[in-house]
Amino acid sequence: MPFQMVKSGSMWVGVQRLWAVPALAVVVAGLAIACQTQTLPPDTAQTSPPDTATPSATANIPATDEPTVYTNSEYGFSFTYPEGYVLEAQSDPRMEEDPEQKESLDLWTAQNYSAIRSNVYEGSELPANVNVSVYAKPESVALQDWIRQGNRFVEINNPQSTQLAGQDAIAFSSTGLYEHQNIVLASPDGANVVVINLARFDEENEAYKPAFETVVSTFAFQ
Repeated sequence: MPFQMVKSGSMWVGVQRLWAVPALAVVVAGLAIACQTQTLPPDTAQTSPPDTATPSATANIPATDEPTVYTNSEYGFSFTYPEGYVLEAQSDPRMEEDPEQKESLDLWTAQNYSAIRSNVYEGSELPANVNVSVYAKPESVALQDWIRQGNRFVEINNPQSTQLAGQDAIAFSSTGLYEHQNIVLASPDGANVVVINLARFDEENEAYKPAFETVVSTFAFQ
């Protein structure tokens, strides 16, 4: 069974309910009133299901040995990514430059993620990878016009109309620090734009192409 990750709001919060049964005993002959609390035994206490996790917004979802389903309840979408990858959801520095960006999810190989956390890339660019981002979409702006606004995409090449998750989408390549393969689509309510991006640098980065294809082929709105 795929391992499912659920995000709620801007924080991924694990909640465990505590059950208490107060019992009030009144003792006659002038004795004080006592309050007794009963707790469920450990083996019957409620816990999060084993296939569901709720980490914080800046935490990573560790690599697993099976495909993992990520669900974003705030923006209403889900996708699957392959085993051996780490999904990192955190504040992206680009958000400070683009106020329309709401969410940034980076997908790393376990090897790349370990190197990042060990500061191997400190002072240099991070490896090319897969990214899923959410942006606010102005109501009056068509998707093709949104793509060409601002500096999100440089040297847009070969835009093609397609369908993804039951929505009209545009697939295209772009050039910047890396070569990029992009698929852009609007949410069903038209309020947001989702960008699924594969950045490519060299043959070593080809490891990310199957992950990108898996994310795209399984992407769905809730």
